[in-house]
Amino acid sequence: MEQTRHQLILAKPLHDGSLAVGIFNLAPYPREIAVNLAELVRKGSQQVFDVWRHKRLSPIDEERSVKVPRLGVHFVQLM
Repeated sequence: MEQTRHQLILAKPLHDGSLAVGIFNLAPYPREIAVNLAELVRKGSQQVFDVWRHKRLSPIDEERSVKVPRLGVHFVQLM
């Protein structure tokens, strides 16, 4: 878990070994939020699945920034 005044990143291991990650923008304006795999205790390249859009995204190696709308959430699964 990582929290600042304007963002919150939550991660939860799932039964299949993947990791659910919620990236919350707490600010009243859109923001780019960076997620670092090392902070989530994941090593190596990870497949990324956008849970709400039901869409595979490009793999992530170390860090990825996502644009999150104001007071919005980006929810992904790392495999």
